[in-house]
Amino acid sequence: MSGIHLLIAESIPAQQRNLSEIIGRIPEIGAVDFVENVVELMERLKESSGISALLLDSEMPGLFETREWEAAAADLPVVLLAPKSAYLSYRGSLNIFEFIEKPVTAEKLEPLIWRLTGRRAGTGPLLHHRMGVPVVGDKIVRLAPSEILFVEARGSEVIVHTRYEQWPTRISFETYRSYLREDHFVLTHPSFLINMLKVGRVDRAQVHIEGSEQPVPVAIEALAEVRRKARKYAASEKSIRI
Repeated sequence: MSGIHLLIAESIPAQQRNLSEIIGRIPEIGAVDFVENVVELMERLKESSGISALLLDSEMPGLFETREWEAAAADLPVVLLAPKSAYLSYRGSLNIFEFIEKPVTAEKLEPLIWRLTGRRAGTGPLLHHRMGVPVVGDKIVRLAPSEILFVEARGSEVIVHTRYEQWPTRISFETYRSYLREDHFVLTHPSFLINMLKVGRVDRAQVHIEGSEQPVPVAIEALAEVRRKARKYAASEKSIRI
């Protein structure tokens, strides 16, 4: 069967019916399994290797009272279906791909499926720009790619830098690479993803970003590619000192 395989953990029958109705209209979804409680979730994660992503109701009873199932879901992109209050309480170790605020609608779910499909295939658009790039800290914020100067992996933390703010986020660095790979962003270092349209100067070992006082390191193996991209965008967008 073609299309992505979703595992949906949702305990409320009315919500299951709503999700089934929406998913039935999305051709990129090839298979769907529902589980109704934490025990079923754990069993399903252990027995199957063909799941593409997990849609998880953050209000499922007992979900975060036991964390054993999180290890079984470690390699899956996870979408949390959550009210705003849940953004403040989640401190787990899941690979969060996206948050969807309840109630779930086709307008919220379809762009997410496009991104998951692109992630699975390795091609195609990963970001529905009308929705923006999610930043999930104590609250959820969505940024236009043009607002982002660079994304930094700082130890176990991920920070999204804009001109006026530094946003800690629970979304993984690798997920931001997927979101932004078609939007002038380049990996200059294993811990830094920069917006080439914001580059002011490229030195031998650093990139200087307009709007930020923090220089970004450039790995030796990435320097030639960074300079090539800088020349490309300097010719098409603005002057960059190289």
